[in-house]
Amino acid sequence: MENKLHWHMDFTFKCDDNTTMNKKALYNLQIIKKFCLTILNEVKKIQNRSLKRIRKSISRNVKKETVEIFKILRNFDTSTISNAR
Repeated sequence: MENKLHWHMDFTFKCDDNTTMNKKALYNLQIIKKFCLTILNEVKKIQNRSLKRIRKSISRNVKKETVEIFKILRNFDTSTISNAR
C-alpha cells in the first residue's frame, strides 16, 4: 500500500520535484496532497476515469466539477475509515 501511495503522490502531484525548504510547510503540503488524493480516489470509484482525466476535467470546469465532487463526498461511506484502525 505504501508503494502505491508514494507512486501516486509522485506521479499525480510531482512530490519528488518539490523544493520546499521549510519542513513544516512541506509537512502541511503533504497532508493537503494526501487529502486531495483521497478525494480523487473516491471520485474515481464513481466516474471510472483516471486521476489525470479527473484533474483535467476539474481544471476545465471548476464550479460544475466541484459540485459533483461534493455530491459524491456527501454519499461517502465513513465506515471504511473506522474499520481501517
